[in-house]
Amino acid sequence: MRRFIRVLIYLLVVAVIVVVAVYSYYRYRYPYGSHHVCDGQMSKSLMIYATDHGGKYPSGGPTPEASLSLLYPKYLSSPTIIAGKSGPIERATKILKSGGLLGPNDCNWHYVEGLNDMDNSELAILWDKLPGLGHNCERLNDGLRGVVYLDGSSEYIPAARWEKFLAQQNKLLSQRTTATDNGTNK
Repeated sequence: MRRFIRVLIYLLVVAVIVVVAVYSYYRYRYPYGSHHVCDGQMSKSLMIYATDHGGKYPSGGPTPEASLSLLYPKYLSSPTIIAGKSGPIERATKILKSGGLLGPNDCNWHYVEGLNDMDNSELAILWDKLPGLGHNCERLNDGLRGVVYLDGSSEYIPAARWEKFLAQQNKLLSQRTTATDNGTNK
């Protein structure tokens, strides 16, 4: 009987270790929990919004995140996707379902407000504020960030190329401002 109890205790200890290891791996692999945040759905929703609003993407809110909230619920019915990969899903859901607008702490997307469908298609309209999270919020290597462009395409940019990407985006935005000031928008 004593031997049976020792074996049972041993198996219990092993089971606890396995559960802790699996949970630890899950928390490492999915630091914000596993949920589907689709760059493609965000892109399509933005494009449909622009089509319905004379080519203009959501704008006019007190923050870019608030303007992005205008997609809900007509153009994108998922508060999870609007909150982004590391956004506080429960809080964002409560805000959006009550008719409110998201703020900078409620949304993981960096949204470039004020663009329209006539702008340079190489401009990015949206990217992850935090690096290293994938399509299902899993941890990625190389500090990759998801980026969505005006043409609807998306890509993951590694941390090593991030500053170059930002410099290129700033250059494109400054050219946009110049083109808009001259009465033409490229």
